[in-house]
Amino acid sequence: MLSALCLDLVLCGHTVVTCLDENAAGDPTATSLRNRSVRLSIQTVAHDWRERWTEIALQCDRVIVIAPELHQQLERIVSELRDAGADVVASTALFLEATSDKLQTAHRMQRANVPHPATQSLTDCKLAILPVEEEHACSESEAMPMTLKRRDGAGCSEMKYFENRGQLIAWLEQVDRPNWNDAEWIVQRWQPGMAASMAVVAAEQWHLVGSMEQSIAKRYDAKSDTAWIVEYHGGTGPIESVSSDQLERLLAQVRTALPDGASGWIGIDFVAVDLPTGEMELVLIEVNPRLTTSYLGYRQWYGYRLADCLLGCLDVAELCSQCEKPLRRITFAAN
Repeated sequence: MLSALCLDLVLCGHTVVTCLDENAAGDPTATSLRNRSVRLSIQTVAHDWRERWTEIALQCDRVIVIAPELHQQLERIVSELRDAGADVVASTALFLEATSDKLQTAHRMQRANVPHPATQSLTDCKLAILPVEEEHACSESEAMPMTLKRRDGAGCSEMKYFENRGQLIAWLEQVDRPNWNDAEWIVQRWQPGMAASMAVVAAEQWHLVGSMEQSIAKRYDAKSDTAWIVEYHGGTGPIESVSSDQLERLLAQVRTALPDGASGWIGIDFVAVDLPTGEMELVLIEVNPRLTTSYLGYRQWYGYRLADCLLGCLDVAELCSQCEKPLRRITFAAN
């Protein structure tokens, strides 16, 4: 993702500076990237990387941060760079907090009546059965698949799947969990359907880039007889079964539920559910306020000028109007 964005920005005519940890500087991929263009400078950073990032950022006109929500890394790095005076292409602190905290996101969606799986803290789940909407209510004897994931998770990191609450509780009792804090985890009802995501470039308006089907897999956890590990492998697209009108409606709902201040690349994960009526419902899963792996797919569709849209140098609507949907199936991998 870093390599792709750097190369696209160079092709757009920008001079690009990026940083690599000293342990990664000799990696073949890094070596290849270093030799691609004289307009691409790769700075090696060591243990003082925060100071070096700030020094380099202040020498640039615009700054794009690629960081996960995990442990508030994204929020903290954006805040530190902005406090130092850097012009960071990122959402406001309030928007980053509302979307990085997946439990807060769930509460906001619930209040705004946006379709969203029942979600609660792990602490509350250990006390009672997950609260579910009336139309989805089920008896305690029925299986209710659920996931356990980080409250600030990204990319299915450390995500587990359980066939019911009993298996989750059994896993919690069986597995050694050093330095575990229940407050850092949420439990969410597993939503069947087609896992998908859409990408948005946000400024004063939210501009839809497109939608991709996600490759989500479950594999048995060898350390437990009650859990499965959930993995994200990438995606394919564009999705033909979901109309742009449906995507725009969900976008409007999500935007209303969240604070103002979205900026830059926003990834929105959802599940497309076929209803008995023959209609399709889009159920929001989470909002990722950062550059996501799907950029690797969309750049195949729109070309390198997609990077200029991130900087606000090119209007997304203009770029979209110039590009037809690809005739071939686009595929991208998460690693």
